[in-house]
Amino acid sequence: AAFPLFDGVEPQVLRRMLQSATLRHLEPHEVLVREGEFHERLFVVLDGSVEQTTSSTTSDRTRILLLGPGSFHGELAVMGNQEETYTITCVLPATVLEFPKATVYRLMRESPAFDRTMEDLYQRRAIWTHARTSPLLAALPEDAVEGLLANARFKVLKPGAVVFGEGDQPGDLYLV
Repeated sequence: AAFPLFDGVEPQVLRRMLQSATLRHLEPHEVLVREGEFHERLFVVLDGSVEQTTSSTTSDRTRILLLGPGSFHGELAVMGNQEETYTITCVLPATVLEFPKATVYRLMRESPAFDRTMEDLYQRRAIWTHARTSPLLAALPEDAVEGLLANARFKVLKPGAVVFGEGDQPGDLYLV
């Protein structure tokens, strides 16, 4: 399987990263991470499959995505220091590589290609996750939200930062 997450990463840098990875085997129905927990790990599926689910308004869980070989999960938890937004459960026997937060950040420092990939993924997924949980946009169809987000930017602001000032010309929509 191809691993686009690591495109452009120098082999010696990737080898160092693999030394601090944990190889895990999962059986069907085994939970990798639970919604609402903090885990700060990046998971890469090597074989088998896992599913990403979220709690719904009923007691059931809603399947969001089936992740197969080459898929990964956890960049929001690692880079955003936020609780997990999905539960990941094994569907078919799976082998998963687990990278701790410190290893991910080290690879980002040592590999400009990986740093760009992670920053881009984090921004796109963070924007999408925040948009889908916003009461303003949650009821819109996915393609409408995708259109709105095409030129969206994700910004992390420090306390006291000015988003817009009184009297400024209106023009942008801000979701906090």
